[in-house]
Amino acid sequence: MSAHKFRVGQAVEYQPPQGFYAPHGSYIVTATLPERGGEFEYHIRSASEEFERIAKESELRAVVDAGKQQNPASLEGSGGASQSTGYIEGDDTMSVAPFAINHRVNSWLKR
Repeated sequence: MSAHKFRVGQAVEYQPPQGFYAPHGSYIVTATLPERGGEFEYHIRSASEEFERIAKESELRAVVDAGKQQNPASLEGSGGASQSTGYIEGDDTMSVAPFAINHRVNSWLKR
């Protein structure tokens, strides 16, 4: 069985199916859902909407800010924490930094 590609608190871009409207911009993954029809699903939320959407994994892409990308080697002294993404990088795994994610989600919800 495969694993979810995105994590709770991660910023993603949503590309809705043809014929569906969704605001442009970043969304935050608020929950991971089980596989359905052979594909994982997620609850996502836009800062410009007051409700959550359900999206298939194939409709999402990770948001990458090219200006703030950092090499894990350049993070020495910071404990490996990347402030731009809220993730702690190491080996081939990524684990969520809870404070960074709570802060990001709370700031999105306050808009």
